[in-house]
Amino acid sequence: MTRPAAKIQRSRIFVIFPRLKRVVSFKKTKGFWKIMRTVGIFILFAIISGNSFAQESETEALRVARAYVDAYNRLDVDTMDLLAADDITFIDRTAPAGQPQRVGRAEVIEGFRQLAGRGAFDLGFVPAVSFESNNVAVFSGAMDARFRLQDGRVYHWRSPVVITVTVADGHIIDHTDFADYRGAEEFIEPAGDTASEQEN
Repeated sequence: MTRPAAKIQRSRIFVIFPRLKRVVSFKKTKGFWKIMRTVGIFILFAIISGNSFAQESETEALRVARAYVDAYNRLDVDTMDLLAADDITFIDRTAPAGQPQRVGRAEVIEGFRQLAGRGAFDLGFVPAVSFESNNVAVFSGAMDARFRLQDGRVYHWRSPVVITVTVADGHIIDHTDFADYRGAEEFIEPAGDTASEQEN
């Protein structure tokens, strides 16, 4: 009786690579699945360890800075007030002339309360890059600030923005903004727009 060509070919392979036969035979046993289960557990452990390392590698200064910028983004002035140092300073170095530096927590926070009072309800800042070095955190991304107008329409102001915040003793001591005012995009969204109403 002639052996099938496939079996002959496989036999030749096992002659050339004798260890391969043992591997193939081993796959038919429960031991193979035990190995695979162990490998799977190892990979899962590596993933969890990597995430933990990423969280631990984020400095305390960057965590405080993120919390502050997140509150700023939502115009959560009360949270900003809690995170701001008594001697905090704020300045937008690229703003049109006539916007001086604000000094002290009361003055800085009041300025943001006024911004919210003018109808701003979401700065829409999405940082693409963020890092911290020597207690200075840098956030660079795009901003889509939205203001509710009296007639119900929504005014949008879009620009690339860089925000830097300096942290000391767990509080923000300096907040500086940079924006492209010359190239900013501005438009008014009709009243009752579904997206803005749902997010507000």
